[in-house]
Amino acid sequence: MDSKRHIILNLIREGESISLEFKECRTRLSRDVYETVCAFLNRHGGTLLLGVNDRGEVIGIDPELVEGDIFRIVIPVTQDGVTTSEEINKSGPESRLESEPELRPESLERRVLEVLIGHRLSKIELARALGHTSVSGALNQVVRNLLLKNEIEFTMPEKPRSRMQKYRLTEKGRQVMRTMQKTNLQTPPQVTPQVKSMLKIITRDMSRKEIQDKLGLKDRSSLFENYLNPGLEAGLIEKTQPNSPNSPTQKYRLTAKGHQFISRIEENDNL
Repeated sequence: MDSKRHIILNLIREGESISLEFKECRTRLSRDVYETVCAFLNRHGGTLLLGVNDRGEVIGIDPELVEGDIFRIVIPVTQDGVTTSEEINKSGPESRLESEPELRPESLERRVLEVLIGHRLSKIELARALGHTSVSGALNQVVRNLLLKNEIEFTMPEKPRSRMQKYRLTEKGRQVMRTMQKTNLQTPPQVTPQVKSMLKIITRDMSRKEIQDKLGLKDRSSLFENYLNPGLEAGLIEKTQPNSPNSPTQKYRLTAKGHQFISRIEENDNL
């Protein structure tokens, strides 16, 4: 067996870790590739295997693309030596995310805990529930952090590297969510005028297009950036199909916190 092939197969058998990640990328580079490279640069380096899925299966890369420069990554480094995913994303159109923008780390931790309520999910299932096409470096880091904090746990603790591995909430994680939900209901959220206008028009389960049309927006990216994502992060709206984020029948609705917020607005308007 070729020595390079042998080395790569051994790495795949070891499974993903803080210094080894797999990405499918059969036909294009997705944004999470750049984020993983960024994370490696800002730590102590690492190995990124393309053409390998999250289960450690080799799916390969389209040969025609390998011959071109579509998989070439130009990595800018700032004066302070820190590279950010935003800077990496400027390197070309292939860095554009196909689905919704990824949340900030603290918001991502909360969303991971939320989607695990009542569920046992693998990493790729977690990624899809969050609206991503594959497992990003940021999601890997959040999962590691939550494991260290004992807020989530393996469903197969005796086989931590198993391809069948899934994650679930611990009792501590459930308590964190109960406290967070109680706090969210008691604390009046600070929202932008854009989010406030969106909350007022969501009177039922509504699709992305229905919300966009109601708000009179032409730019879909603006809808996600200024309306939907801030509303989701604030816990004011939620997806009707959180485990199928890219479903063509996906809709959005107000949460209990969102209804409470709208009630406060109406009370103030009547004063």
